[in-house]
Amino acid sequence: METWQIFFLALLQGATEFLPVSSSAHLALFQHVFESKLDNVAFDVVLHLGTLASVLVCYRKEVLRFAAAFFLKLFGKLPPERKADWQMVSFVIWGSLPAAVIGAGFQEFFEQAFDKPMWISSFLLITGTILFLSRFSKPREIPLNYKNTLAIGLAQAVAILPGISRSGSTITAGLFMGLERRTAADYSFLLSIPAIAGAAFLEVPKLVKSENLHNDWGLFITAALVSFLSGLFAIYLLLKILRKYSLEGFSYYCWAAGLFFLWHNWN
Repeated sequence: METWQIFFLALLQGATEFLPVSSSAHLALFQHVFESKLDNVAFDVVLHLGTLASVLVCYRKEVLRFAAAFFLKLFGKLPPERKADWQMVSFVIWGSLPAAVIGAGFQEFFEQAFDKPMWISSFLLITGTILFLSRFSKPREIPLNYKNTLAIGLAQAVAILPGISRSGSTITAGLFMGLERRTAADYSFLLSIPAIAGAAFLEVPKLVKSENLHNDWGLFITAALVSFLSGLFAIYLLLKILRKYSLEGFSYYCWAAGLFFLWHNWN
């Protein structure tokens, strides 16, 4: 694969990880288009680490507060004024369970799905439909609770399928559960931290053994930086969009991309 293609994929990964258009679909489909000879697992892990860094930087204040609350609770020293922070930690843990259980139970099926471009293209069409349906949601300022965070967690579990947008499905689920747009988006991004970190951690052994990483470590690090910067931009962009608009606009892009890749792989 050409150097420009690697940087293009890195830019694409960062942007589509948080914009509701499915990063897994774009990365997998374009790797098929480019006929990538790279170790795709290692490359994907490096790019995901870049996007993980972007959400950690964007939500650094919240992450530090929640981490402190977690350890205070762990050692039985949580003060009353930190209970709200601990509650958010518990909601993130609770919402992460469905993806962890389903991902582990059906790991082989999900891995096989990444090698089926027609499936991925079809799932992109489903993502478009999910985003279009978000226009019918009616936010009611309902706070986060164990019921709606579980529903959002189940949406994230479904989004393990390549082509189903994680941010799109989780934010839409939150909107239909009555959350405000910003609350749904913030929770979705916080929920992405253990999801991205967990997926990357499972592949670390393969990353360490990767010959591509050892031979082209400078290129991989630069690609991770590109995915970090584009991921950071995507987070800020989506939060700005959600102040005034719904996710419906992204549905047309997903439908167009899904149809294009269906046509491309059919021929």
